[in-house]
Amino acid sequence: MNFLELRDVHKYFGDNEVLRGVNLTLDEHQVVCLIGPSGCGKSTMLRCINALETIDAGEIRLDGDRISGRGVDVNVLRADVGIVFQSFNLFPHMTVRRNVALAPVRSRGLSWSEGNARAEQLLARVHIADQADKYPGQISGGQQQRAAIARALAMEPKILLFDEPTSSLDPEMVQEVLEVMRSLAHTGITMVVVTHEMGFAREVADHVVFMADGVLLHKAPPGEFFDRPADPRLSAFLSKVL
Repeated sequence: MNFLELRDVHKYFGDNEVLRGVNLTLDEHQVVCLIGPSGCGKSTMLRCINALETIDAGEIRLDGDRISGRGVDVNVLRADVGIVFQSFNLFPHMTVRRNVALAPVRSRGLSWSEGNARAEQLLARVHIADQADKYPGQISGGQQQRAAIARALAMEPKILLFDEPTSSLDPEMVQEVLEVMRSLAHTGITMVVVTHEMGFAREVADHVVFMADGVLLHKAPPGEFFDRPADPRLSAFLSKVL
C-alpha cells in the first residue's frame, strides 16, 4: 500500500486550473523532491496535502486514510502532516523554545515542562540549542528556518512537507538548512520537498518529480532523472538550471 497517494487531483482558483489531474505515490520513509518552473503548481500541491487548500476533484490518502474532502478533521490531519514554508512564520513575541513547544502542548496534550523538554531536544537536533531563549528577531534567517523545522517535528508528524525552505535565505545560510534536511532524510522520515537545490535533490531524494503547467510530467530516481531525462520539457528545464 502506498503511504501517500494523490489520485487525479484538480484544483481551481477561479477559472484557472492550477492542478490538472495530479497523480503521485510515495512509500513510507521515502524522500521525493519536486522541481519545476515557478507557478507550475508545486506549492499548491503541498498546500492541498496539508489541507491549507481544498481540492476540487480527486482524492488524497495518507497511510490508508482519506485526507481530502468532506468529514476530514483538519486539526488531526495537520498534526500528521507537518509543513515548513519559505517564510519562517514563527511567532515574534515568543522565544524560540516557546515557538517549538506551543503546538504539542496545545494539540498533543503535553504539559509545558514536557513541551519545553521536547523543544530543547529538537533544537539540539537542528543545532540551535543555544538560541532557545532568544526571540525570532534576534537570530539569523537560517536559524529561524531551523527553528521552524524543529517546530514541525515537535508534532511527530507522519510526513513532512518542505515548500522551498531555502528560497528566502542568504546564500551562506542555505547549506546549514540543507544539512539539517539531509540528516532528517537519513533518519527515515517521509518527506516531500519542493526545491530549486538540484544538488540536494540528486543526493538525498529517492525519486525526483518534474512538474509543469499543473501536471506531473516525469518521476525517476535521481541518476536517471538528471543524467537521462526522458521528457523534452524536463531536458529544456535542466539545461537552464544546471
